[in-house]
Amino acid sequence: MSSLFETITKSLDGNAVASIAKQLGTDSGTAQSAIGAALPMLLGGLAKNSAAPEGAASLNTALDNHDGSILGNVASAVGSADHQQTGLGMLGHIFGGQNEGIASAISKATGLDAAQAMKLLATLAPLVMGALGQQRAATGGSSGLSSLLQAGLGMAQQQAPAGAQGMLGNVLGMLGNSGSAGGGLGGMLGGLMGGASQPQNPAVPGAPASGGAADALSGMLGGLLK
Repeated sequence: MSSLFETITKSLDGNAVASIAKQLGTDSGTAQSAIGAALPMLLGGLAKNSAAPEGAASLNTALDNHDGSILGNVASAVGSADHQQTGLGMLGHIFGGQNEGIASAISKATGLDAAQAMKLLATLAPLVMGALGQQRAATGGSSGLSSLLQAGLGMAQQQAPAGAQGMLGNVLGMLGNSGSAGGGLGGMLGGLMGGASQPQNPAVPGAPASGGAADALSGMLGGLLK
């Protein structure tokens, strides 16, 4: 059986990446690199939420509406306005109000502007949820959600483009220190089930890129997933 990360990346074939690039107004190479930088952020946010019992329960219920069928034709799905709206509704719950900071960090690492980075996160969020729902069904239950996400996050980090490595530890640390995480857990269910309403998230300054990627990332990731 494919891993969570492999399930996501297999769905992002050349046609899907080209469609995402078109939505972002950039070329496929830039889009591919930016996808590699954004996936660890999404998986890290979900892993953080699922580490708490109430967050895992909310995520598990939300996954009832995500069976992975969206992965069958990603190129078509990402071009719809509904897809973007659904993804935007998810981000505040995944990131606990840190949307702007994370988009800013991805922008600095990839060359996308902040608006493009936010659009990319919104595009990818429903795909990640679809892949996670598919993996949950394949493994026969919800007890392993946290393990699935941690394994997926580890693989995503290994595959992230070199330019993104320096920011991963800072951004994951920002998620781990988010004071609004509790509120995110309380509101996660509606957003992850595809609610179109968007939370009012304060702008958060972008995290600066760090130099000691491996050690910083290891320490901050350990704190995030405790």
